[in-house]
Amino acid sequence: MKNTILQLTNIVQRASLIENRDEQISYIVDSICEAISVDVCSVYVLGQDNDMHLIASHGLLNNHKIKIPDLKGIVGEVVKTRHAVNIANARSHPSYYHIEGIAEDRFSSFCGVPVVRYGSVIGVLTVQRIAAEKLSEESEAFVATLASQLSHLIQHRASVSENNANLRLKGIRGASGIGIGNVLLC
Repeated sequence: MKNTILQLTNIVQRASLIENRDEQISYIVDSICEAISVDVCSVYVLGQDNDMHLIASHGLLNNHKIKIPDLKGIVGEVVKTRHAVNIANARSHPSYYHIEGIAEDRFSSFCGVPVVRYGSVIGVLTVQRIAAEKLSEESEAFVATLASQLSHLIQHRASVSENNANLRLKGIRGASGIGIGNVLLC
């Protein structure tokens, strides 16, 4: 892994230039795979029904909507414990849950970190490798840091999908990262 801080900065800065939230999430997921050399990176969002919904993935077959029901599996374990799970052999974990149709069984290692917003877990960011080896502490910290970045995008994505009354206003760019105006949050 190259200079971690520079990679994080580069990913966050480039993602901030993408206007579409779903594309930002996909860019971050793709960048994680490249930066820490993992075969899969996925983002699951916690639904109101306690189901985990896959919203972005690099490396999994996801031709249809993927849902993990009722906080099952290792992903559900991350939500319940609010702690990262980093293991070399996911299939041997007592909470392992098989999902049909995504060809996940070819991946051995698993690392999932909670995506937390205002003290509540709203999702899980996972990475997987074919090789049966735990993610390094540095790589796990890298994933956890980007999970905090994703929390802003996921929270906004959920509020837009739940309430179609949100309005997105376009403006003229002045300088990168600077905005002037008034905002009313309800």
